[in-house]
Amino acid sequence: MSTDRVSKNWQSLGIDTFSTPAILATLGHYGVAVDEGGYKKLAAVEFPFAIAGQWTEMWKGTGQFTPFPASAAEELWRRLMPGEICPSDVGIAILQLCRDCGELLAKKKQPDTLEARFRVLESYLPKVPPAGDRREKFMSEVHWILGGAQEDFDGYAVELAQANYAELATKFAQIEEAYFPVREGLVLTMVKALTGNRAEAIETLKTIAADAKRDDFNRLGATSSLISLDELKVATGFLLAMCDKAEADKDLELASALIEQLNLILEKDPKIAEKQTMRTRILKMVKAVQPEGEEAP
Repeated sequence: MSTDRVSKNWQSLGIDTFSTPAILATLGHYGVAVDEGGYKKLAAVEFPFAIAGQWTEMWKGTGQFTPFPASAAEELWRRLMPGEICPSDVGIAILQLCRDCGELLAKKKQPDTLEARFRVLESYLPKVPPAGDRREKFMSEVHWILGGAQEDFDGYAVELAQANYAELATKFAQIEEAYFPVREGLVLTMVKALTGNRAEAIETLKTIAADAKRDDFNRLGATSSLISLDELKVATGFLLAMCDKAEADKDLELASALIEQLNLILEKDPKIAEKQTMRTRILKMVKAVQPEGEEAP
């Protein structure tokens, strides 16, 4: 292994200005023994943030070298994994799209700016791992990069549609559904609902919410959309039916999401006819999914 190492001012110079042997030697000097072959084996299973997480447990570097594992893991990915996209590429592209969406809606940018952002994300799609464990690992790193911007991203297709940017809203929805399969069928349907096809969209949302073969949170996305369209009674029926599944599976996460949506309906319509049924059903479900030894609230 090379005795040349990355210099102390590596952050100002940029890690990309140092050779691969120097990066590997620096890792080894501070407790992470890895060569090119070892990195490729790690990269066949994990992505840069996860790799950096493993290295951090062994890391002895301090001061300006404290953040080195994260930078090294990503730089080595770009050099040693040609043709493989990095999760940060997708994350940064989505952040840039969100920024430009916000500026367009604030009348600070022109629509053609978004077109350029769409093209970047469309070009990345073929390189994203297919559905499965590796796709989930990839997208978990994208989620980490997005942070609080994920919520903004989830709402921009609707905001664009409401602002009469129908074509841009449709393209945004297509990108969102392609990268986040849990949103499949939902975003485009909401855009349709807001651009003149409300009745058709509601029927599509009903079909998704009723499909027990779909992912639970995809179905919850449909009920959430129905709530936003003020189809409260329809949404209530589907949510109450899904309570049975949460109860049978003792699924606390699903139960929490159901309670959140049912409470939202009660806030929107405190006099809804199903009010007492909803409250009774919530209490029954909470008791069923509550871990043993804990009392239901």
